[in-house]
Amino acid sequence: MLPLTFLIYNPAYSQVDNAGEILRAGSEDAEVLLTEYLKPFGSGFGADLNSGWFTSARPLKTFGFDLRVSVSASFVPVYDRSFDVSTLNLNAVQLLDGPSETPTVFGDDTATSRLGSTDFNDSNQLNEEIFSFNMPKGSGYHLVPAPMAQFSLGLPGHTQATLRYSPELVIDNDYSVRIFGIGGLIGLNQLLFNDRLPFDLSIQAGMMDLSANAKFEVLPPEDDHIQNDYPDSEWEGQAINFDTNTFTTNLVIGKRFSILSLFGGVGYQHSSTDISTKGPYPVVIPHPDGTNPGGTTHQIQSLSVPINITLDGANEIHGLGGLRLKLGFISISTSYTVAEYSTLRASVGIMIRS
Repeated sequence: MLPLTFLIYNPAYSQVDNAGEILRAGSEDAEVLLTEYLKPFGSGFGADLNSGWFTSARPLKTFGFDLRVSVSASFVPVYDRSFDVSTLNLNAVQLLDGPSETPTVFGDDTATSRLGSTDFNDSNQLNEEIFSFNMPKGSGYHLVPAPMAQFSLGLPGHTQATLRYSPELVIDNDYSVRIFGIGGLIGLNQLLFNDRLPFDLSIQAGMMDLSANAKFEVLPPEDDHIQNDYPDSEWEGQAINFDTNTFTTNLVIGKRFSILSLFGGVGYQHSSTDISTKGPYPVVIPHPDGTNPGGTTHQIQSLSVPINITLDGANEIHGLGGLRLKLGFISISTSYTVAEYSTLRASVGIMIRS
């Protein structure tokens, strides 16, 4: 394997600490809330990983190579920038105050809903707040960026192989990521038509796996009505894991004009992101004895694996177009994929025997 570099910064990770507060809602409600909050991360990041596999409809010549770094940005549609918590089927928590419309992870950096649990007070009125948390804000902008590095090699038989790989990288001891991806491009014009077509025609496919981990800390609320029998050390080791798998295939047509290559095509893509949390986490539940002698009506429960959700990407059928400009050994490329989460990608690379 070649040690290609993948720079993992993504604005979604900067929101993880706050998103951990959602776990206070308990596993059932937290799964519902996290699914809605992180939906554009799964769709947008999956769209990023499915883009940029090629910069021409013609494969590299045998033993030609292309070493490239790029950055892509998937645009989050308006309907995935926020969601209404009042329409969700929540059991343990409810909307206490603030707007019912709250941003997703790539929504606006605005005020959010405050959720929590209430109980009857001494006058038998339902207004005694037991615990609460604020939904996390959005990142403040509506696109999902993803840097990438890849290596392509021309092989016999008018084919081209592409590798995306990085061993596990750790950033600030709080975030880690590992990636592996492999793809191929087959020149149908050369293979089937002896290069007689007035344009290049190819078929392409690629798949990727990305695993990432982020640490955060969720501590039990401090309240006289809540019994907490756990030491602080109980909440060590909290983290959230992301495992994204993607696949794309494209039929590509293109034409070369000296230093300029144009290409376009249609294709299919799929992505899926599994999100799981590593606990334990504190959850507030009613006291099994109603009210114990100490006056507490609720208690802290420790959950080891409270969350396990899957986010399927929104994109399926797509169209794409792009161009590549080659100046000596240096090539500059850009492409745009039209789908529910449309994606813009730009790259620069060193290319030999194109």
